[in-house]
Amino acid sequence: MLLVRAHPLGLGDYAAGPAVSPRIRMLGSRELVDVTPALAGVDVLVTDYSSIAYDYALTGGPVVFFAPDVELYARARGLYENYRVFSDDRYVASWQHVLEHLDAVGTDTELGRRIARHTVWLREEHVDRLDGRSAERVLAEILTRTGTVGLATQEDAADAAVAGRTPANVPELRVPDGRLARARVVEAAFEEAADGPALRVTIAEPVRAVTGVRLEGARARVDAAVEAGGSLSVRLPLLTERWGTPGLALPSGDYRLTLAGEVGTSRLHVEAGLPPRFTHPLFHAELLLRAGGLVLRVSAPLADDERGRRNQKRLERAYRRGTTRPEDAVFLESFYGQSASDNPLGIARTLRRMRPHVTRYWSVVDGSVAIPDGDVRLIEGSREWWRVRGAARVLIVNDWLRKRYRPRPHQHVLQTWHGTMLKRLALDRARVSLRTRIAVKRESRRWDALLAQNAYSARIFRSAYAYERGTWDEGYPRNDRLVTGADASGIRAAVGIPEGARVVLYAPTWRDDRTEMVDYLDLTSFARELGDDHVMLVRGHSRTLRYGKDLEAERLIDVTSYPNVADLLEVADVLVTDYSSVMFDFSATGRPVVFFTPDLAHYSSDLRGFYFDLLAEAPGPVVRTREELLDAITDAEVARARYRQQAARWRERFTPLDDGEAGRRVVQRMIEAGWL
Repeated sequence: MLLVRAHPLGLGDYAAGPAVSPRIRMLGSRELVDVTPALAGVDVLVTDYSSIAYDYALTGGPVVFFAPDVELYARARGLYENYRVFSDDRYVASWQHVLEHLDAVGTDTELGRRIARHTVWLREEHVDRLDGRSAERVLAEILTRTGTVGLATQEDAADAAVAGRTPANVPELRVPDGRLARARVVEAAFEEAADGPALRVTIAEPVRAVTGVRLEGARARVDAAVEAGGSLSVRLPLLTERWGTPGLALPSGDYRLTLAGEVGTSRLHVEAGLPPRFTHPLFHAELLLRAGGLVLRVSAPLADDERGRRNQKRLERAYRRGTTRPEDAVFLESFYGQSASDNPLGIARTLRRMRPHVTRYWSVVDGSVAIPDGDVRLIEGSREWWRVRGAARVLIVNDWLRKRYRPRPHQHVLQTWHGTMLKRLALDRARVSLRTRIAVKRESRRWDALLAQNAYSARIFRSAYAYERGTWDEGYPRNDRLVTGADASGIRAAVGIPEGARVVLYAPTWRDDRTEMVDYLDLTSFARELGDDHVMLVRGHSRTLRYGKDLEAERLIDVTSYPNVADLLEVADVLVTDYSSVMFDFSATGRPVVFFTPDLAHYSSDLRGFYFDLLAEAPGPVVRTREELLDAITDAEVARARYRQQAARWRERFTPLDDGEAGRRVVQRMIEAGWL
């Protein structure tokens, strides 16, 4: 029996369901004003974002999460809690998958056990007392605060809580007043040792067996193993290895302390005093009490007089008004300081060889960003960052300069951009507002030169950015390694690719109507179907924001946070993309590419629009279904032979200058122009 209880603010029209089957019935407010008392008679709850999930968890019943519009809802309404965490990362988007989860409820399958464990987590992570006596406590508090003498007092309520009945299916981990027992944190301190800084946490008498302690954030996590039984003390390192580079800070953000076990928890009773803020050359950290637990807040290593809007305004005024002595240096920034990669990295490598005396400064958001050996890290917003921005002879960026850049007579800006375009850009897009037009033109006037991968891009740049100066049509330095046959074993090791595995790189672009990576594939099951001799790398766009933990599955590696996509193209045997500019870069390798475009009509007509007909000119098969994609990857070498002529025309048009010498030509051009 399916009971449909619509929210009173969004009733919708469900009449078709009951008309089809007597086993579908409406449970509206006319039939039952308050649905809460009826929850104990429900065997399974299916919901999306409703707080009813917390209430229903008190019964011990299983919850299935049906959220086909999670991306739109999270963006439009906002969520207090990461939805992937809230739903145990097992929400589904179709009724067929709802039925599969319903079949698993109560079974001794991995999914069935996972659903049962999550009910316990929902209850214990969000409820403090489980004794059925909340009403008495509220009434007692009212009577106490109003000074009213009545039958109910706080003492009476406490006695009732101790002696009262206990609801069925509640956990046994309770203390006499009905509160849930929490693990006690008796020590929390920052430590500096020979092997680096760490957070020391000691937990006395955990209420459940703990298999590990974790600091978990949106973009990274730190794990510490523990020995089962008794109190435990763990040391969580605050410098980590990311993609083969050791000694990096955690990305800035909040990291919640979580105890792992059969049912994990982040709700803790903190008895320890909190240490003062910890400062390190790569990061600052402080411990906070948040939502019944401990949160480690990591931030960029800015001094006190560099932090905050007011201090940044002061530093910016000094930068704009002051005079700066020129320095024989280049200021490099890639994707707004999120990585040291792309064309700026290709140019930096060439500068190190051709002009080693020129200082190479990298503008980065924090100490989690790896930079090349011999280069200098600049934390965005620091006093030194503002100084170098005015002193360096050349600024090399692959996106907008942002902040109010003031050019000096000794300075030049090289805009490298970050890809040949299929989708329309800037002023070439439909319905561009006046404000956007002004911003685009103001930005493009800051550029002394604009690097183009080919003549096709140069023509589009002139219209899309109203760019009137000449472009430098020299090819892309980021692709030099793709055609020089560089050793890729180090990249394979850093990514974790098994020896001998055939590598499929899935790299979809971002969408204007969403912040998450597109989810047209169940990537976990798709990676399994590829076979034991394959590994699938999944690369979200740099603008993709993930709501929670990375994808984790056998033969599936989430490389969204990997700093340089060119490395991934270097190790890929097959590229799967949709409308991303990697389609052009990868063609320099001569390896097969497959276009997976289930939303081709929507993207080309409603979101962006294309500069050319992808279906007519694609150098590989264009597919729209999961089955077609699987066949195309399996038969990729056969398809490469079939598309040989189209691929040759594609390379001639888009990558004729990607010959391994683009970086040298760009640096030589800067030298001849007198920039260096």
